[in-house]
Amino acid sequence: MIARFLTTICALIGTTYAGLNGAQASFDISILEQAKDVYFFKILSLINGLEIPNIYSQDGSQYLVDQHLYISQVAQDVTFETIPENNEIKLTVKDLTGIYLCNSFRAQKGILVAKGHIEADLRDISVTVGLTFSTQTLADGTVMPKIETRDVNVNIDRDDLKITISGSFWSDFASAFTVFFKSTIIDLIDNTATQAISTGIPTAVNGIFVASDGHSPMPGFPTWFMDY
Repeated sequence: MIARFLTTICALIGTTYAGLNGAQASFDISILEQAKDVYFFKILSLINGLEIPNIYSQDGSQYLVDQHLYISQVAQDVTFETIPENNEIKLTVKDLTGIYLCNSFRAQKGILVAKGHIEADLRDISVTVGLTFSTQTLADGTVMPKIETRDVNVNIDRDDLKITISGSFWSDFASAFTVFFKSTIIDLIDNTATQAISTGIPTAVNGIFVASDGHSPMPGFPTWFMDY
């Protein structure tokens, strides 16, 4: 679904900036805007269920493992922006909600040991994805579209979340962990999700362009295809 959408974008962006009259260009962009909410949901699938890297202390005795991010709200009110000087479109959605899960943690303070399960409700997540369009030349000389990501950013509001810790732990562990979560873990989630989108879209879409041998179907027009 992502690949189909971006294939269409490539065709439309190509005509939009190829010198066609303003009315035609405006119509092309409006078509993309109509579908932005639906397809941004597909883009979010790249980070829904995302595995977050494990965290270990130097000696391995303290850890957070089996960590995941889940997006629990459909993308709505997606902001659509065109940046002609960069041949770029930018999609932004705010106020997403999500859940962070850590299925196993262990922490130690002197003789005190905490272990169990952590869940955090993330109530304000914003995601921005910029897509730029250029070309790639295949081994046989065929020139195909190429999509790259730009200005990708995933940001979680550190002040709008709820952390639930289950298991055994000492009295002030929760407050200490909250500080650690709002700094180290949130940064890790943001960076991992940003990287997943930044690399996932070009890898999937450009690979499909290469495999298409210069022909791609036109979404919504089953008997049409684009010959690059």
